[in-house]
Amino acid sequence: MCLCFNADFSSPTDIDTLSVKVEPDADCTTESYKPKLNLKLQSLYSGEENSTNMVILNIKMLSGFVPDAESLKSLQNALLVNRLEPKEDRVLLYIRELPKDTAVNHSLELVQEVPVQSLKPAVVQIYDYYQPSKADTLTSHTTLNTSTETSAHDDTTVFSAAVQKMRSMS
Repeated sequence: MCLCFNADFSSPTDIDTLSVKVEPDADCTTESYKPKLNLKLQSLYSGEENSTNMVILNIKMLSGFVPDAESLKSLQNALLVNRLEPKEDRVLLYIRELPKDTAVNHSLELVQEVPVQSLKPAVVQIYDYYQPSKADTLTSHTTLNTSTETSAHDDTTVFSAAVQKMRSMS
């Protein structure tokens, strides 16, 4: 007896069709002694299919920063979020799907626990859950006064410039 099982695990998501935009917003005016950094994340799929499979936003933490606990709770219940995995140096956000040509917005607040000199850039990366090896690791620098740039093949964004602004305000 022969039992056949046919499954198609191919992904309609080409790496060129995924993009993420990050707008960092430093808050040094709060009465808290710990500076905060709010990351506004916008994910977009522009491929041929109506939607993607699951995609992952890999949000690397800046040195000295941790995700705010309340912000993580809000993010867990946000639009299209399937799962959230806070790690020591990153947060993995599993998005159920991205509809074609529709921006999906999320927000994550970071709190500076330890002041760090000479911060290295941190990255936000988007990739298909089923094809993580196709994720690019290039970075593009951003400042608070200009929008973050990502090319069609550069799916990573740097947000360390906001911390520089935080330092200059304190």
